Amino acid sequence: MSAEQKVVSSVSVAAEPWVRFDFNSPPPDGLYWVHVLHDEYDVDVDDEGRAVGYPTGNTVDVVVMAYMESGVDEDGRPDVTLEEINLNGSLSSLESWDLPSHYIPVNQPSPPARC
Repeated sequence: MSAEQKVVSSVSVAAEPWVRFDFNSPPPDGLYWVHVLHDEYDVDVDDEGRAVGYPTGNTVDVVVMAYMESGVDEDGRPDVTLEEINLNGSLSSLESWDLPSHYIPVNQPSPPARC
């Protein structure tokens, strides 16, 4: 592995800075580490057993690996689709309305040396 790469969750990523996402110039479709900001909710169960959430006013930083695909919506506006790659078997961290703020491309590592 080169000095320009490091391993995160057993997946090689470039050791370059985060790139600010720009809808006017999105990256090529592909696999990326993606940073999104979530509004934080305080979720409780009401008297009838339903989940009820209230915004706290805080935001939470979320970093996920996702396949990012860009295009245009039916109104001709830029559109981005994020499909999370779930690495730890937990529930999805992304919501349908999440938009990336920054990204880092995931690079394919070189194959191991033959013995």
